[in-house]
Amino acid sequence: MRFIDEYTDEDTDEYGADADGAGKELSIQRRVGTEAAGVQIAPCQAPYARHIFLCVGTYCDPHGEAQRLYRHLAGKLGELGRYGNPLRVKRGITPCLGVCSAGPLLVVYPDGIWYHHVTDAVLDRIVQEHLIDGKPVEEYIFHRLDENAALEQSHVCPGQTELEA
Repeated sequence: MRFIDEYTDEDTDEYGADADGAGKELSIQRRVGTEAAGVQIAPCQAPYARHIFLCVGTYCDPHGEAQRLYRHLAGKLGELGRYGNPLRVKRGITPCLGVCSAGPLLVVYPDGIWYHHVTDAVLDRIVQEHLIDGKPVEEYIFHRLDENAALEQSHVCPGQTELEA
């Protein structure tokens, strides 16, 4: 059995989220397959440009500031947070980014830019300067994925030539 739900403007808030917090675009239909049919239909992902993660781990963020920053981030993103915007910036939290100090920490993907000591003021700058203007906030960056030597090495499996990889 399969069903299709369509959502109207009245079903969503200003950020495109419905009552249970799940984002939906007006023209996107949700398709759900059941196990009885033996086929599961994959979900549809609206386009987005970036994904921000805030670390909420207790070593990195002992005062719980990252949770508060996360809650305010939707409003700070404005149009960039709108579900139907192809330049949308998704946001998420993680229990650990593996750094465990100098938090709250925030990472922007696919840029691979990691920020330390994020406050409301720093978050405002990250949204305006990095996400809108395209210029990362240099004084709060402590790591860049593009500076990762492991990514510059060839990933060739044993018995495989570089051309086969």
